[in-house]
Amino acid sequence: MTNPLRILTLALLAGCAFGLTDCKKKSEPEPDKRSQREIWLTSAGWNIQLITQVITSGGTTSTHSGSPASYGFPLCALDDIIHYNRDRTVTVEEGPLTCQPPTTGGTWDFAANETELVSSSSPAYRNKIVSLTATTLELEISETDSYGNTIVQTTTYAAK
Repeated sequence: MTNPLRILTLALLAGCAFGLTDCKKKSEPEPDKRSQREIWLTSAGWNIQLITQVITSGGTTSTHSGSPASYGFPLCALDDIIHYNRDRTVTVEEGPLTCQPPTTGGTWDFAANETELVSSSSPAYRNKIVSLTATTLELEISETDSYGNTIVQTTTYAAK
């Protein structure tokens, strides 16, 4: 080979070597670092479906289930969709029946190793998570009234 041809060949080989090593690998998307429970909670909006109360009074236990309206929820709140957002805020999407004043959101967080849901919305609450899947959210709150009765209320929500 002549000198100019050798230089050209070396230049082409060097260019190919740099070109092959300079290719960037397509970056994989960041894996979702949220827990499965958080993914389920934040992926859907939630609409209240059912309330069940277990009341223990003087050693006797009674169970009552019904629609939220039968427990005093205003009709305008029954078509609302509650969103637990990734940024830990709670927003309420009003349905066709708008409450006056409109329902407000707040913030949320998990507690007790993701077995409790804590919300700063009005009113603030701390509920035990009975069940959380992609389609169902069941929250439980327990209290003792001024008469010594224990009331355990489970509220069931459906993903929308």
